[in-house]
Amino acid sequence: MDALLLTIDFALATLMWLLFAIDLALETYMWLVLAFVVMSLLIAFNVVSPGNRGVAIIGQRLDKITALPLRPIRYLLPAVGGIDVTPVILLLIILGLRYAIAMDLVPEAVLPRTALPAAAFNGSPQG
Repeated sequence: MDALLLTIDFALATLMWLLFAIDLALETYMWLVLAFVVMSLLIAFNVVSPGNRGVAIIGQRLDKITALPLRPIRYLLPAVGGIDVTPVILLLIILGLRYAIAMDLVPEAVLPRTALPAAAFNGSPQG
């Protein structure tokens, strides 16, 4: 019996570690997309010069990192009035994935329904 509980605990710990790693990767990628948007705006409004070597290198790296997931979104949703809204759509997708991980997968793995009082599920106040 103890071996079974240890196996279940190990499986839950592994699942939690995997979900944490996925969430961390999504959050990091979200910040990279935001950096790409800020860099694009700074270049578009001539705040920084793309002729500057450092700006050019950072801009190229951010473009390479974000180009792959933005390409299909740009194909489905072209620029509206010269404004590229695809990074916003990508950020919404990333936020939706992070929400699904945090609200749907993690609570069930950390705190199974059997550990909560029955009143938490039927809406009646605990007394």
